[in-house]
Amino acid sequence: MRYSFPYEFTEEINIPDRNFLGVFQVKSEKPSNESEIIQKAIANPIGAPRIKDIIKPDEKVLILPDDVTRKTPADRILPFLIHELEEIGVPDENVHFLMSLGTHRKMTQDELEKKLGGEIINRFVVSNHHWEELDNLHYIDTSSQGVPIYINKEALKADHIIGVGCIFPHAVAGYSGGGKIVIPGITGEATCGDMHWAMYGIPPKQLYGVARNPVREIINEFSIKAGLDYILDAILDNDGGVLGMVVGDPIEAHYAGCDIAKDHYGVTVPGPADIVIFDSYGSDIEYWQAIKAITPAGIVMKDNGIVIQVAACPEGVSVSHPEVLEFGYRPLIVVEDMMKQGLVNKSVAAHMIQASEVVVDRGRGFLISPGISKQDISRLGFLTADNPQDALDRALAIKGENASIIVLRAAGDLLPIF
Repeated sequence: MRYSFPYEFTEEINIPDRNFLGVFQVKSEKPSNESEIIQKAIANPIGAPRIKDIIKPDEKVLILPDDVTRKTPADRILPFLIHELEEIGVPDENVHFLMSLGTHRKMTQDELEKKLGGEIINRFVVSNHHWEELDNLHYIDTSSQGVPIYINKEALKADHIIGVGCIFPHAVAGYSGGGKIVIPGITGEATCGDMHWAMYGIPPKQLYGVARNPVREIINEFSIKAGLDYILDAILDNDGGVLGMVVGDPIEAHYAGCDIAKDHYGVTVPGPADIVIFDSYGSDIEYWQAIKAITPAGIVMKDNGIVIQVAACPEGVSVSHPEVLEFGYRPLIVVEDMMKQGLVNKSVAAHMIQASEVVVDRGRGFLISPGISKQDISRLGFLTADNPQDALDRALAIKGENASIIVLRAAGDLLPIF
């Protein structure tokens, strides 16, 4: 079986037929009429009145679009939202766009314009949230679990907060979207870290692609206390086209969107394999993002198995979190101890355990990436190889000639279902 990756930087790979279980990827669906899908969703909100029935002309609106690490076509969705605000009579000066970055790096001006569209950039105030700017954060409440909630001060000025994002399977929250636009979107590191670290000790299968889970409960509580009262969340095809859309209450509408996302991203696989070959295509600006694909790969990897990951990572390992490369991926118990010692914060520790669970504690992993040197790949804790074929040959030498092999294409959004 000859298999070609969705990248130009790497050659195709030859997989022995006797070992091959198949190539699995998200359905190749395309939207029938994207504009109609968006309009219909706005006209039929879930769990809430229509936007124009809850916002008054003199009220201030904070809009939280997701960032460059997400495919959400905000430039095609936002005109419909702005039209609703125009019908209400909300003046432009009452509308502020705050990019929901979490702990990612700030977006450049070119990225902002591409994401939001030129009209939005020219008409409205647009700014980047940044978790390290403590002067821009404000304590608003404490969660039921005793966790302090710090958010961007712009949220305090708004009468209404509207999130604009997308829904896909997520290793920590079950699915992206909903209240994640607030936490970690516009929170401080402490709040963000507590949310992410809540995943520790919960098997990935009980979180990934599970809409109702303990971490999501934290997200729902935090985001509502922070003032999020409306979402516009899309379910996207492989190229960022809007296949489905949910609008309305941040909790009720989000759960409805998760059902749509599960149907789209869910892929039936025959069972776990000894060797899992996968790529992070479309979700790999840096390895901090490319790690998304390791959770579904780990789910279909047998214990003591081997994963082979191919990812572009043009910005390296992590611009905002250099400590990931400094310490690398360690055994879970070591990561927990590092966090308790204050060597890494909870957000970084939560990131680390996603990889550690797969390539340290349960198995091993190869990483092939033109954006990360072999020295740094080794420093992270991965095995190095010249190319995917070299990695597969070495994996077969380790696991034996009868080892089963499965391929996950563009695995960052894929939800494997046995």
